[in-house]
Amino acid sequence: MRHLAFLLAVTVAGVVTVGCSAPPSPEAPAGPQSALTTEVQLEHDGLERSFRVTVPADAGDKELPMLVALHGAGGSAVTLSYLTGFDLAVPDARFVLVEPNGTGPDSGTRTWNAGTCCGSSVGTVDDVGFLAAILDRVAADFPVDADRVYLAGFSNGGMLAYRAACELGERVAGIAVVAGTMNVEGCPAAAPVPVLAVHGDGDTVVPFAGGESSYGDPRVEPWYNLPVEEAVGFWAERNGCPSEPEESTVGAARVIEWDGCSVELWVVQGGRHTWFGGPMSAGSGLEPDGAPSATDLVLDFFGLTA
Repeated sequence: MRHLAFLLAVTVAGVVTVGCSAPPSPEAPAGPQSALTTEVQLEHDGLERSFRVTVPADAGDKELPMLVALHGAGGSAVTLSYLTGFDLAVPDARFVLVEPNGTGPDSGTRTWNAGTCCGSSVGTVDDVGFLAAILDRVAADFPVDADRVYLAGFSNGGMLAYRAACELGERVAGIAVVAGTMNVEGCPAAAPVPVLAVHGDGDTVVPFAGGESSYGDPRVEPWYNLPVEEAVGFWAERNGCPSEPEESTVGAARVIEWDGCSVELWVVQGGRHTWFGGPMSAGSGLEPDGAPSATDLVLDFFGLTA
């Protein structure tokens, strides 16, 4: 009853930030709520880090799957939440949502050390270790199904999801990457990892065919990107998928998937660098008519649906 008793003890409104030595206090706005959000600070590798946790208000002690959502370069936990709307699915789909923040000189340059990308975090910040520490912390404070821990990332966050799949092994039950690719030197992963990738073939920030990014912020050094199909193909081979995938068309997307194997690539034809179906995409020229909802694809891939 640790979680239930903890929720009953909450009597104040607003976001409460806590240190790593005390259990988190959820956000408790006035009126009935279907989900509770916590903001947590956690010291890791000499740095003060932070993340948000959203759980169903009536979670009780039943073990729930966990979805860790990773923002892109220059973003934050809050901005990614706005793009994805994952928090809106928490009450009905019954999962724990974790949204960490990257690091950077200021709030506009937060990045993740995803291998060769991105920004000041590369080669200096232990973000994979930070993710592992988050998994430990959340599991200590909330009932989590350790066999159903998923990572979903946008752009640089998707790159970190690939890296974590390589380095955290069986702690990751699957990853979903939107507008990102795998930019690591070597991948020690021994176990199969289900992979969903969603990418626009008109993306120039993380080019679908690979190559240097057009990110354009002078505070973030340019980086080279592995072709997206090569990244997905690596996992298809690592997971023991059949050699030839099947291809179909769904709306504006070309869907490549391996029969009987949890590896999928959705290529949005004419799509650019965006979280497809999000509030910044429709009518902005970043996605064509008929583009899929990345949020729906991710939740469905992980079985996080009501």
